[in-house]
Amino acid sequence: MATYIRCGLMRSLGRRSITSLLTVNSYGRNSRLLATQPQRSKKQEMVIEMHKKIDYNIGISSNLFTTFYSSLKDFDAVTEQDIGFLLHVCSVGPFDASVKKRLALVEEIWNKMEELGLKPTTRLFNVKLRTYCGNKKLFNPLEELMNMKSLGLNPDKVTYQLLIEGFCQKGDIKGANLVLEAMKETDYYINLNIFNSFITGHLKAGSPEEAAKVLDILRSKNLSPNSETYFRYAEHYAEVGDIENVMKYVHEAEADNVPMSQTLLLNLYQVMINSGHGNNSENLLNHIMKIGLFNSATIQKSCQLISEGFNDAAFDLYIKMPKAEEGRLTYHSGSFLLKTMIINDQSAEEIISMADKIQEVHPKSLAHQNSLLYSYRENKIDLALQLVELMHAKNHPIRPVYIVPAICNYRNNNNITGVYKAVKMLIDKTSGQDKEEQLLHCCYPALLALKQTKKDILSAFKGDDKLWNTVFFCSDIMNSGYTQALNNAKTKEDMLWLPSILEHALNRAKQNFLVTELECSASVLSLISQLPEANKERMRLLAGDLLFYLIMKKDWISTETFTQHLTEQNLKVNNGFQNMSSYADMPVSLKEKLIRISARRDFKVRPDQRAQDEAVIDRVMKGDLPSRQPNKTDPSLAKPNFMKLLSSLNDSFRKKDLDALKQGHRELQANGFKMKASYFNSYLLKLVQLGDSETAFSLFQELRAKGDDGMLDKSVVLSLGAALIKTGNVEGTLNILKVLSEGKFSCEEKFSNVDSVKTILIESPSIKDAETLHEAIIKHKAVETSEVQKVHQFYVSRILMLSDDDEVVRYLMRLHERYHVFPSGEKILKRFIEKKDVDRLKRVMDVGLHVFGNNYLHHLLAFSFLQSGLANKAAVIFQTPGLKLNERLILDKCQYYIKMRKVDWLSELVNITRTLPISRTQMLKHLAQGYIATQDLTKATSVIQTFLDDFIEPPKNLVRDIVRLYWNANQELPEILKPYEQVEKKQPRSEVNQSSTDEKTDDIKII
Repeated sequence: MATYIRCGLMRSLGRRSITSLLTVNSYGRNSRLLATQPQRSKKQEMVIEMHKKIDYNIGISSNLFTTFYSSLKDFDAVTEQDIGFLLHVCSVGPFDASVKKRLALVEEIWNKMEELGLKPTTRLFNVKLRTYCGNKKLFNPLEELMNMKSLGLNPDKVTYQLLIEGFCQKGDIKGANLVLEAMKETDYYINLNIFNSFITGHLKAGSPEEAAKVLDILRSKNLSPNSETYFRYAEHYAEVGDIENVMKYVHEAEADNVPMSQTLLLNLYQVMINSGHGNNSENLLNHIMKIGLFNSATIQKSCQLISEGFNDAAFDLYIKMPKAEEGRLTYHSGSFLLKTMIINDQSAEEIISMADKIQEVHPKSLAHQNSLLYSYRENKIDLALQLVELMHAKNHPIRPVYIVPAICNYRNNNNITGVYKAVKMLIDKTSGQDKEEQLLHCCYPALLALKQTKKDILSAFKGDDKLWNTVFFCSDIMNSGYTQALNNAKTKEDMLWLPSILEHALNRAKQNFLVTELECSASVLSLISQLPEANKERMRLLAGDLLFYLIMKKDWISTETFTQHLTEQNLKVNNGFQNMSSYADMPVSLKEKLIRISARRDFKVRPDQRAQDEAVIDRVMKGDLPSRQPNKTDPSLAKPNFMKLLSSLNDSFRKKDLDALKQGHRELQANGFKMKASYFNSYLLKLVQLGDSETAFSLFQELRAKGDDGMLDKSVVLSLGAALIKTGNVEGTLNILKVLSEGKFSCEEKFSNVDSVKTILIESPSIKDAETLHEAIIKHKAVETSEVQKVHQFYVSRILMLSDDDEVVRYLMRLHERYHVFPSGEKILKRFIEKKDVDRLKRVMDVGLHVFGNNYLHHLLAFSFLQSGLANKAAVIFQTPGLKLNERLILDKCQYYIKMRKVDWLSELVNITRTLPISRTQMLKHLAQGYIATQDLTKATSVIQTFLDDFIEPPKNLVRDIVRLYWNANQELPEILKPYEQVEKKQPRSEVNQSSTDEKTDDIKII
């Protein structure tokens, strides 16, 4: 990175752009650079990074995989988990590596495991077989089975499935049946994957009729085909180029509500390209384009095609996919294609050809520059220089920054020939100020580091003597001082006027050499002023810069001496020194001398302005604070005759005796007892809870008539309104809502009014009453502003209960026009989806679009389709071009499904997001929590198995909850949970005995 900074790369393309390109894996996303930490921490960081890539379906690049694999060689303790994880990655990646390279990595990793003395396990064997099947390698299943037996390992159900898949990929149905019979003897469950494998087996064996019968067989076993089932048929026809049958099974999968994911569709496209039928893939590609977005899955597939040498097909896929937020990605559009080509050792001509295509589509892209950056990133220096040659031949402007990294690399590797070649290219193919600076700061130091003399350099670059003499002169000024530079300098005819490097050299030298070499510094300036094409204005700036440095240091002796030398050399400076802060302290005689060498003398010395001291004014506000009055006890409470009545009233509260409660209250009133606010609120609320809303309302009106409504609490008043609506007293409720804005009711923060408002709206007798009450609640501010949205939701819920479809739309439009809201959007969308009412669905979607915007509404629409039993439609919506998935919103929806015990919906949502850039770990965790909530131990355990199959460590809290669930049910732990049993030696959490909180006792406290 330091090299790139020194050569000006950040300045040329911008820091953010370059940082994204220099990361370990920059295919469409910015990966953070790994910090330098101890080896063990670094390994863990890399494991986390790789898991995160897989977790979000981003994929593992060759760079990241190689870095992690190479780091393992430096560790003594390589675990089975490490080996298994590497093999697992090879079953699906690295996505920018060819199949041949992946399989070579598998063999290398397996041999490495044996060298380290790690004993293979059944699980590792299964992962190895999965990499063979995933990469379509034809292997001998019987031979692999014998290898397992020789190591004392027994196959499990996963092994049997993979062996069957191995036989079926070769079309060996007989061998597959033998494994199936052995599997039946072990009482292993025959799942849908077995049937899918036999579909491939029959098709490979040339028996499409038998393959078609598999569908009937699996349905007879009460199994339903999934998207993989239809993919097996489509894959076969893709291999032979039969696009009609390919699209037939694609559409059948959709009709069966198990549409193929974008990943499967892209796999079909790759199969057609690999088998030489790319010309027939237009319909498939158009179908993918309609439902898909150019996301990480498409990027990975494009890279796979590049790695296999199908550059045109990869570019076609890239071009036809819809792009999201393209404006933000313009500069790096298609750069991943170039990076994959470089990694896979494609020629410079092919890389430039691809860069030309990308730039033709995206004129603002930096395709050619990116190809250079990736070449340097992969340490392919010769390739980078070949790219520069081809860019120059195509009339692309060449900047020094494109060549400087090659010079630095050759220097570090002591490659003298390479340095000379790169420097020669920089001189011949670049121009301008950057070229001169790089010659001084990079090229010449690189040659010196390789022990090249000035004579060697001039001999190698004949015809550029003046250029190099100027570079030598500037280098001497910076590093050896003015005197040495004058001694080594050539004549003015043998050097060039290069102001940028001359200025830099003088600035660097002034700090170390100016004060001690004043006369020679002036002589250097004089020599520079005599160079051909020297600019007088620029010379005044150069001389003035040295003079200003001395004035700033207030070294008046050196300043006067240097001024005298400038006068002798007939050099002038600009007259900006009079504005320097140190000018006021300068001797008058020196000021006069400076005026004589100033290029312009018509100036006035600015008077010294010094800040005046500010007067500090203290203002003390004095006054007597009002004295606090001591609390006085209510004299009525002190009377002993009330104590017995109050105690009796408390008993009535506890016993919920309505008659005794009312009688006690009347006796207190008759004796002139003045009620406290807390007592009256408790009493009124108790009347409402006991169902006597009529008496409560009478007391409320009596208190209002006396003007004592300030002692009432707002939540109690709303509870009274909710009680009245249950009796059909709409007018009474409206009156209560009205007085909320007129009275001065107290409001305790610990109480919420939402429940009462919900009751008022949900219990309203008619839709017209609901509308009137809704407007009153909003108008009279019955709830806080933050809870108004909930009021709209309760109102819409009542509309959905009482109205027909036309009324629902009409009331919703009216609500939107007045408040600009779209409450309970999922319920409304779900209603019209289930009724297949397209026209009304479009109308309410327009409302939602105005309120939420495109992104949020699409999420609501997807959830609504999911809850309507149309998971396939939800999957299509989540792949809408331009849609930015909101992971937080999706995870919140998972929590809601868990709370409502809608595990079927949760399972569908987890399945839909399996190939989307949503955390797989988080989704599986929520699915397991859903099964835990419904006490489904078997399925919760199966989720843990999914974690382990994907080499993801399941969350500890999740495993703990499942283990304790087994303990509480007195069931034996499954095998996959037994390793966690030792960790969970604690007893299951004791259930907290919660006392009943229904109708809490409200004791009256006497102060």
